[in-house]
Amino acid sequence: MPQDQPPRTIVITGAGRGIGRATALRLGTGGTRVLALDHDGGEAERTARAVTAAGGVGAAAACDVTDQPSVEAAIAAAGRVDVLVNSAGIIEDKALEQVSADDMQRMYEVNTAGLFLATQAALAGMPDGGRIINVASRAYIGSRDDAHYVPSKAAVVGLTRTLAIELGARRIMVNAVAPGTVRTPPLAGLSEERPSRLAGSCPAGRLPEPEDIAHAIAFLADDRTRHISGQVLIIDAGRSTDLSPA
Repeated sequence: MPQDQPPRTIVITGAGRGIGRATALRLGTGGTRVLALDHDGGEAERTARAVTAAGGVGAAAACDVTDQPSVEAAIAAAGRVDVLVNSAGIIEDKALEQVSADDMQRMYEVNTAGLFLATQAALAGMPDGGRIINVASRAYIGSRDDAHYVPSKAAVVGLTRTLAIELGARRIMVNAVAPGTVRTPPLAGLSEERPSRLAGSCPAGRLPEPEDIAHAIAFLADDRTRHISGQVLIIDAGRSTDLSPA
């Protein structure tokens, strides 16, 4: 980083655990400022302390991404926002006939509308040339027992591509990572056999870890990726490309 430029400020939603926390630790080095946001303020604080211990400058705030005033206040505290990582999200297994209207609404509010609100709030402090990385899901192409989850992540992909067009004139690059099943705490919301079944279906025979996704996010957040925008990077150990008969 040139000496005349201040350290980058990175805002990460859902930073209390899983992919969000791994991303904070991956990016929060060398004096980089990281604002960890999470609905669980205690977990956000834990991430911020870990960032500081790793050589970054960690800060934290409790933030409910479904609540616009909460989102705006938390992100405004960062001031400048060079990179926004929208990692907050929820998942659960439910067949179509089990999904209630409230289930559908809640999934959309967290996974899609929450990302939208955080992006709107961050843009006020984002300079030209900033970066927005959204955590979508490989499931956006379709998945069993995810009738409310899949549409919420497909919308993230659509929003990513739309923002890449709208913000292109400001040289703000907007991309998404689309992990397959990752070994994160939300796995507790899935059926017990699903993680092992999915690992067995991967050509690599194993599921990605949060750190694997964090490395991909770091690539897209890098200043040198100045011509990559509107892209969706699927990270699922090759599962989505294997069309072999079962």
